[in-house]
Amino acid sequence: MTATAVLAAGSMLAALGLSACGPDVAKASTVLRAARSATVDLPNGSTRPATAGMTVPNGATVRTAEGGSATLVAAGRSVLLGSATAVTVVDGEREQLRRGLVMVDARRAPALSLAAGAATVRTPRGGLARVERGVLLRAASFRGTVTVRATGRRAEADVERLKQVQVPDGGVPGRVTPLALTRDGWERRYALDLVTADINLGVLADGLDRDAGSRAAVLRVLPVSFSSSPAAGQSPTEAALAYVVAKAAGAKPEDVRTWRADGGSWGVVAALAGADVADVSAALDSILEPADDGPAVALGNGGLPGPSTGGSQGPTGGPSPAPSPQPGGRPSSRPTPSPSPSSDPVDDVVTTVTGLLPTPPPSPLAILPSPSGSPLISVRVGGLGLTAG
Repeated sequence: MTATAVLAAGSMLAALGLSACGPDVAKASTVLRAARSATVDLPNGSTRPATAGMTVPNGATVRTAEGGSATLVAAGRSVLLGSATAVTVVDGEREQLRRGLVMVDARRAPALSLAAGAATVRTPRGGLARVERGVLLRAASFRGTVTVRATGRRAEADVERLKQVQVPDGGVPGRVTPLALTRDGWERRYALDLVTADINLGVLADGLDRDAGSRAAVLRVLPVSFSSSPAAGQSPTEAALAYVVAKAAGAKPEDVRTWRADGGSWGVVAALAGADVADVSAALDSILEPADDGPAVALGNGGLPGPSTGGSQGPTGGPSPAPSPQPGGRPSSRPTPSPSPSSDPVDDVVTTVTGLLPTPPPSPLAILPSPSGSPLISVRVGGLGLTAG
């Protein structure tokens, strides 16, 4: 075979591949892979129980009862239906969310266009999104950049990874803000690291809130620019932990405080900053128990140590490394926390909380089942519950 023939054959195969990823996606069949307390309203007006393996024709609506669930699969893409949810299948690449909530898993599959009343939410190929239709439509991205376009308007918002936006009926998308976690079974299945970090950082926040002396020790080292302009409604504990997270990540304290004030969960805020739980725990320890050979915190550059000031680099020797880009996303910071290879976040948090709250030693570890099937580790420290994956 000549080189020209090889090139021609390659071009034909490429064209066929592009065709399969384009218009043919709409022709893909939609199949129920799981169903519990669910029914299917067929286009002819009849209703039948939803069963795993059945094909859902275009124009049919799958409904789940209270406590029910179902999963629709088309072209390798999964759409998980929550309790009291109704979704109409338009074709292989378009669906309608009539009520309730869904999780769209397109990490290894084509995009999905989901009409959801106030807006149409497009989850890109490689994306992972959560969409909830209630008084306000909420669209959140766990992976990739989700596009939210107001119905009947040109206004749209790009929701990057670990961000969310709300849209009122008849209105336009609001401001994009950090993601607020629910810690439900879906998030434990798809983002267990975020949920675990959020729980652990919540334990640290509880410890600071209960121990006024430790909280005051952190507040004393806040830079003037940070402490003189507190966020509206932010408690001293919130300000203290926001500073510690920023110190651990080498990020700007003002950014961390803003993400938290905008409603971001602690696990998400830490991920956006680029801090893992072990680093946050170590940074807090360095403030509460400073080394004898130097100050606890070297202020500068907004209160953070850095090479330009000659100050301390913090317990980890420098800011956390930048994240690798993810498919379909444009994260500006490390998207998800991961344990430090030289330290166990659970041990660090237990040590830190034990120091904050002088109590008897923690009880033995207990493995608790989670909705995702991935167990979490639960530790009791001074009456506080610490859970980690």
